[in-house]
Amino acid sequence: IFLVAQGKADEAIPELAWALKIEPKDPDTRTILGVTLLARNRTDEAVAQFSEAVLLQATNALANYNLALIYQGRKQTREAVERFHLALKAQPNWPETLNNLAWILAANPDATVRNGSEAVILAERACKLTDYKEPLLVGTLAAAYAEAGRFQDAVSSAEKARSLALAAGREA
Repeated sequence: IFLVAQGKADEAIPELAWALKIEPKDPDTRTILGVTLLARNRTDEAVAQFSEAVLLQATNALANYNLALIYQGRKQTREAVERFHLALKAQPNWPETLNNLAWILAANPDATVRNGSEAVILAERACKLTDYKEPLLVGTLAAAYAEAGRFQDAVSSAEKARSLALAAGREA
């Protein structure tokens, strides 16, 4: 773990693998190894570690979250949604997870995946947790409101997101 914290992923990977030979059913070590592998773009190996971690500990928020991100990147949307839900079940006040799931439910091209009312609940919670100060999260809230048919709220949130971004020097 110290090697990971020091940014020495290449040295940490064999040490973590060795630790798993001693204690193969340790979900935390598997999760740390998964994160470290993912940082080195060894995605398939990371998926294997995260998958094993959630088999050992279904409430492992970090492993579920990382699996969700990987599935989202691979356009495996339903799997991503399931993993985001599991991560939130374990850690319900995680703004990034709330936001990412809300975005999928608000803006996915597949109408059968979208759920505006759930997206609004998730996005509002993420915004409340960050005091409505994160432009990205407020932007997701705007998309959620639009999907839910709350167009005036969507416009207001989009304007707030733009103002926050500009105030933070994020013109893009």
